[in-house]
Amino acid sequence: MSFTHCAPGRMPSYAVVKPTLQILSIKVTELTELEWPLKVYGIIAARDTVDNLRNPLFLCSRNGAQLVTQQDPFLRLTGPSRAVVCEDPVSFEIQLKLKGRTESEDKALMSSKLSYKGDSASTLNVGNHFCNMEFCFQQLDRSVQATIVGVRVVSQRPSSSFPHGAQVLCSSLPRGFKEDDNTLSCPNMLLHDWKDGIRSTDGHLDLARHVVSAELRGKLKVLVKDRKSPDLTGYVLLTPKKCNFSQATCLVGDAEVEVTVAWSLLVKDDECILSSSYVDPYEACPTLHPSTLTFLKTGVAEN
Repeated sequence: MSFTHCAPGRMPSYAVVKPTLQILSIKVTELTELEWPLKVYGIIAARDTVDNLRNPLFLCSRNGAQLVTQQDPFLRLTGPSRAVVCEDPVSFEIQLKLKGRTESEDKALMSSKLSYKGDSASTLNVGNHFCNMEFCFQQLDRSVQATIVGVRVVSQRPSSSFPHGAQVLCSSLPRGFKEDDNTLSCPNMLLHDWKDGIRSTDGHLDLARHVVSAELRGKLKVLVKDRKSPDLTGYVLLTPKKCNFSQATCLVGDAEVEVTVAWSLLVKDDECILSSSYVDPYEACPTLHPSTLTFLKTGVAEN
């Protein structure tokens, strides 16, 4: 949301549209020396050329270890925290453990790295002698960041809506998309899955994932589905912007759901962040001496 607050036509030079990589899902596909279910914790993170810091996709503590089953082998993703830029290879780091009865009985599940080279592949597979995992992607051209800041039931009694749970999904639709085109199939990304009723008194649905990418000339579709009755579905179609907010409502049965999205261009590189610790939308990014940049990035001063 670095440039959400900017006025249209007053964008700084380092606010840009770029190709991005949408991480749709990560799942365990096969076990070799293990048995289901698995209690998994750890981190899976992405790194791109804009900012070489970890951008967590899956981040789970030992106390909150996820139970991964053969029926539901998908990891509950909570990231990224910003859009993943895909101009150069994107690297992924995996550090996962299996929770035992005590911490001393925990075992390493996977410690690995892999790279996505922007070759239009929709999946990457990685494995070891314990398990195999599959990463599913969608590569987007000329895209912006969309932060879904709110999905809220605005009915008079929101706590009575979706008594059996609900799912919120989204998808980035290409330029020229038409609502009546049944031949086009775009992958959905799960933002959250409630298996019981809404507990929030103000109707807000607490999403696990907020940050997605959308092609600037396409559409962003946010879909809300009743978990017990999959045919009971509503969605909003939003036109991506370079900045500002969008808000729309849809009906899911008797429930009116309001969706709020914040739009932002992407940061060209990390120098503007490093130079002032924040992004000022109206100031030019000063040129720093190479030794200063090295110190800011690594914490090590050159002699």
